Amino acid sequence: MKIRIKQIIILILFQLIIKNILSAAGSVKSTITDGGIFSSATLVCQSKAYICDISVALDPDYQAAEALANDYPIPWIDIAQYITPVHCARGYIDLFVQIDMGNIGKLATGTVPSMYLYGDPDDRSNHDLAVSADNALYDMIDTDYKGVWDTDVLGVTISSLQYVSLRFAVPPEPPKTYKLFLGQDNLRPVRSATSYSDRYVVKVFTPAISTGVFACPDVLVPRRYKIDYDTSNHIFKVPALVRYITKNVPVMFDGSRSVVTSSATINTYEWDFDNDGVYDAKGVNPVYIYTSTGTYTVILRVTSSDSLISVSSGSVRAVAGSVPLPLTVQVVEAPTVGKLFQNAPNPFVTSKKAYTTISYDIAENAFVSLKIYTASGELVKTLVEESKLAGLYDVNWDGTNQSGESVASGVYIYHIKAGDLKASKILAVVK
Repeated sequence: MKIRIKQIIILILFQLIIKNILSAAGSVKSTITDGGIFSSATLVCQSKAYICDISVALDPDYQAAEALANDYPIPWIDIAQYITPVHCARGYIDLFVQIDMGNIGKLATGTVPSMYLYGDPDDRSNHDLAVSADNALYDMIDTDYKGVWDTDVLGVTISSLQYVSLRFAVPPEPPKTYKLFLGQDNLRPVRSATSYSDRYVVKVFTPAISTGVFACPDVLVPRRYKIDYDTSNHIFKVPALVRYITKNVPVMFDGSRSVVTSSATINTYEWDFDNDGVYDAKGVNPVYIYTSTGTYTVILRVTSSDSLISVSSGSVRAVAGSVPLPLTVQVVEAPTVGKLFQNAPNPFVTSKKAYTTISYDIAENAFVSLKIYTASGELVKTLVEESKLAGLYDVNWDGTNQSGESVASGVYIYHIKAGDLKASKILAVVK
């Protein structure tokens, strides 16, 4: 009997050990030892070299580590040239972050340089991992790395032969600017007698894009985003792949930004509007009406002419693979009060952004007229001139007049008439 109890205790302890090992392994899935991955990846940017003052001897005061920790190794570096339509279709770009800790002097025997990765707090502090894309703030979206800044989120340290795959949200179209920020002291060198270096360089790579088809679900109308203004950072935040639409108002979906990287074409578009496993419609631009408020996940399945299939059922976690993200639709009641919102971005810098967005609410079915005028009252362009159901809407202006010519820098007025709603706001254009 005693032997039996002892065996049970040993078995329980063994199961606990295995569980802890698996838990620890799960927490470091995105930390991968280089197996030749960098031979096909593209170096998009790197930091300067952080070295100690005396590189020919040991670094007992960890001068190189302190220099890296106190600096911003990737301080809003623009990597827009590496954002492709495939990244926009998937809804994200994966970036491999590697810390080159190859020493230039003599290290103590048995020393293995290593790093911690501290959590992404999403608090818009100096420790927030984010991207500024055309004046909108996009987050690092991988939940594996969310957490308190001064807490290690990997569970293990990173060596020179390893990289961390971070997943960042991208805009619906390739941006003119995409500036990467990896925080201050989020990549912290280990400082000990057995783990240090006299040289650190942070390198960022992006993996090669595979040949295939990539589904991209979106909506055309009404409002595409709910845009929030971050007053502390003076920047607009656009939630990735979330669309706000109105209950009982027809919404047109859009699969036209789905991408094929081969010579094939996309033959079929199939839509599941509520993620119940049943495809409700086919076509590039189907129309659907949501009759209940709530949050819905929209899945698009596309099939190419060479029989490749892509389903937008991906995850924000990089370890889940490179599958496109689904579309999230937030269905809301029609507004009770009509309102005209300030355009975003404003000022509208045409060299940095292809368009500015004007959002408006209408509380009742009405004929809507939305026009842009010069400061002296001359008509520049008519953006909306049609009947609409009560709901949330937006319209983009590309900075051109009725003839398609680019307007000059200056102050402009946009005015809306929709039932009882009559309102005007001022916007600025900068060439």
